[in-house]
Amino acid sequence: MRLLKKINDTFRITCFSLLPLVVLCVCFELGVRAFYQETNSPLFRQFVNPEWRSSRVCVADKDLFWLFRPDTTINGINQKEGSYRIDINRAGFRGPNWDDPAGQGAVRMMFAGDSCVFGWDAPDGKSYPDRLLHYFSEDHPNKRFHSFRTAVPGFSSYQVKVATEKYLPLYKPNFLVVWCGTNDALPLVGYPDSEMADVPFFSPISVRLREEVHAVRWLQDRVIGVRPSGETTQILPPDDVGPPRVTLEEFKTNFDSVLEMCRECDTKLAVVTRQDLRPDPPVKAYNKVLREWAKSQSVPVAEVAGAFASAEDPRSLYAKPDLDYVHPNPDGYDLVARIVYNAVKEAGWPE
Repeated sequence: MRLLKKINDTFRITCFSLLPLVVLCVCFELGVRAFYQETNSPLFRQFVNPEWRSSRVCVADKDLFWLFRPDTTINGINQKEGSYRIDINRAGFRGPNWDDPAGQGAVRMMFAGDSCVFGWDAPDGKSYPDRLLHYFSEDHPNKRFHSFRTAVPGFSSYQVKVATEKYLPLYKPNFLVVWCGTNDALPLVGYPDSEMADVPFFSPISVRLREEVHAVRWLQDRVIGVRPSGETTQILPPDDVGPPRVTLEEFKTNFDSVLEMCRECDTKLAVVTRQDLRPDPPVKAYNKVLREWAKSQSVPVAEVAGAFASAEDPRSLYAKPDLDYVHPNPDGYDLVARIVYNAVKEAGWPE
């Protein structure tokens, strides 16, 4: 009995000793929920590594690293048109749910890439895939066109390759257009893309904690050292800081894999060079590799980089030229669509 009483007394003392700590933690959690601005904007976060994602917008994926949370709606803001809705389908990509894999009777087109393919800063109907389908439908009124985009902000050619391997056999598109490169050239954070799939970034417990406990988000943000990006500003990392996420050789190899998969699925492939407002950007080397690779494989190239650079006023094609040297505005996306359309039309698409 004495032993039980001693244990009981010790337990009580311990509980009373821990009570102030519990109260402090609860108060801290309430304070974080009330006053802390999480490092991601209300729209998106800079997707360089999965640990920088917002669990309210994205979910971890073992193959693609991150996707949008399926079957959700997020809000976008365009400087000219104000706020707009972005519907995310059950696969975690922008657009309506895709209920007809074979797309019977329709010309099926898949668009793969990153935020530029996703349509950063573009309402529905004004992203480059939407505008490209508009031009196809306008010139071929008797054909029905159906599209599916496997594009998420931050995707590299490695993620494009993985998404192609997963969705190309399922969707069975007639055509695939790939547009990426900026994220390949970005400095890696911890691991290159080719190794990241083998790194257990998140255990189920840590994911759950981040989703439920805001104090964990605060702590994670402090450890990572990211600063708030603001509501409509995407902060891009500095140049030439360490090795890239995807090397030039890996970039070429990824496109080799995409082309091989296209041949297996009887899908025609076209590629797009990446624009950049800076005079000598890192992605320039990736564009050079892409052009040479495409020429050697007889793959059509849409020369977007050259068209943007030679425009009368290149800055007028970008959404936020003072802050963001990559993402086009709706006028820029329309120009991209016209360039891609002319390139694939010259190649005989659609027959």
